[in-house]
Amino acid sequence: MDALAQSVASQTFTLNRWDLASSYTNIPYIYFFKNNGAADGASFMPAEAMRASFIKAVKEFPILLGHLVVAKDGSAYVHTDPCHLNMPAYRESSSSVHYSDIEEARFSWDSLPKGVATTSGLTAGEPGGAIRFAYAHVVRLRGDSGLVLFMSLSHYVVDGVGYCAFVNRWAEICRWMCAGAPPGRLPCRAYSFDRATFAHCLPGGSAGLSRDMRQIYASPNWAGRALAWMSPAMRAATLATVSGLVGTTGHIFHITHASIASLRESVLAHLDSGSHVSDNDIITALVSHTVATAMEGDDNASPFLRLLFSAARTVARMIAGMRDEFAIFMVLDIRSRVRALTRAQGAYTGNCVTCLPIVRPMGQFVAPATATSALAATCASVRAAVDKFDGPTVGALAAALDADTASFAHATVNGMRYPRKIVLSNQSRFTLYECDFGAGGPAWVSPLPKFYANFVSILPARPWADGYDIYMVLETDVMKRVVRSGLWTLHAKLVY
Repeated sequence: MDALAQSVASQTFTLNRWDLASSYTNIPYIYFFKNNGAADGASFMPAEAMRASFIKAVKEFPILLGHLVVAKDGSAYVHTDPCHLNMPAYRESSSSVHYSDIEEARFSWDSLPKGVATTSGLTAGEPGGAIRFAYAHVVRLRGDSGLVLFMSLSHYVVDGVGYCAFVNRWAEICRWMCAGAPPGRLPCRAYSFDRATFAHCLPGGSAGLSRDMRQIYASPNWAGRALAWMSPAMRAATLATVSGLVGTTGHIFHITHASIASLRESVLAHLDSGSHVSDNDIITALVSHTVATAMEGDDNASPFLRLLFSAARTVARMIAGMRDEFAIFMVLDIRSRVRALTRAQGAYTGNCVTCLPIVRPMGQFVAPATATSALAATCASVRAAVDKFDGPTVGALAAALDADTASFAHATVNGMRYPRKIVLSNQSRFTLYECDFGAGGPAWVSPLPKFYANFVSILPARPWADGYDIYMVLETDVMKRVVRSGLWTLHAKLVY
């Protein structure tokens, strides 16, 4: 790692409001690689090649080596100083666990070697308050039977596309080195970290924000102002504490293409002729109705407790502005709506995502399992909201975010006012299964066992799999009702 200081120039990367709005989380994944023939570690993902290629990849992503700085006006930037680098936490270890044990357990979290994840899914300050941007842990399994790789990058500096670009570049360099190919012939890749490029590419014109978007992104509040005033480490600690107040349980489910097709046929029967719904629309509606019904309350609760819960929600709404509706926060990649960005020089790796809120009365989601008309209505709402989120809307949202230095924190607090919600991220197009370090791609790529409550993601698609893997983290009592849900279990099967 010391060689980095000799090859990194001093530079500054200005962050924008899109970066700060995503800054509360990391992007962590666990990769499982099987040794399919190499007799020893000298040829199976060798430690020296893994380490050397990691250093080379980091050199191409110098923003990962900088320190986060917040100016007095609330703006933020990353400064890379060769004499004071923010070094990635790169670790190597070995485990007594054999790959076959993990494989037989179908890669469940219980089969993981202890201590694989060296950071959590939430941003956290290091001792002294610094925010580290990169964590990697290479765990060699017993008998060199396989390897488990943990890789996490901070959402402060990259989004999912940027994360994939880094991991796949690391793998490409390692694969090149393991093959003994001349270093000078390694294919060159261009990456952009310049937020000014993003701002320059934003669409012109004007558009009004929807009511739901105004309530999230254009509604200042004192709590958001206080959150923005905190240091990054204090803000991270505060949000991690709030997140930890509720016990959560995570599961991974699988939905086949046949189930999606069956749902589509049922849904389209309730929509106008010529209507189109995507797989994402269907999964979003299915998850939303399942989770909303599970959140509605304990089936065994007494009438007195139901009345008490209702009264508590009323008080929370009056005092803290808590909302009764159910909210879907769809994480959208806006690159397709900023077309000029795709033509810019170098692949843009900064945050190009936002949450699109879709808020509806709870009663529209809590319906009998046979009410496919309710699912169809949600599919139509999701499709309409996504279609309306076009280039001019992105420009209007950018203007709203830039109007207030604390806008990112206001949005966070406003989102927290919807206790009954899901945050859904479709990561199925993430190219994580392409990361071949020289011994083939991963057999499985897993999220962490725990994240924040009400988070749902459609995981990166396995090229050989039929359907989608769904990662869901909910409050424990809510999850218990989800795994018993007739609607959910009809279409989704528990993986672990």
